[in-house]
Amino acid sequence: MMQIGTLRHQLTIQALARTYASTGSTDVWAAISDTRSEAGVVWGRVERLQGTEAIRAHQVDSRTTHRVTMRYNATITPKHRLLFGSRVFHPTSIIDPDERNAVLVVDAWEEVV
Repeated sequence: MMQIGTLRHQLTIQALARTYASTGSTDVWAAISDTRSEAGVVWGRVERLQGTEAIRAHQVDSRTTHRVTMRYNATITPKHRLLFGSRVFHPTSIIDPDERNAVLVVDAWEEVV
């Protein structure tokens, strides 16, 4: 059972909206813009899991993974992202641990901006 007091972080769920335009060919479309729109606001618990650093293409690539626990929300998918203040989290897995539609556990990586 989840303790309600542990859900102290306010998170904004954002959905991706992609606009397409024809490239002139009848069956080829190209994405011309990606915009994000607010899909909801939830309360959750954000926990840091792990941080890694690697050198890729002669640049340091650091990635931090987090676990976000929240009340069940059927709309969230890996195509959404979570905002926590100025921080941005991209879900990699979304699990309903008890299969009772009560709690969601979202593992996500943090975007470095």
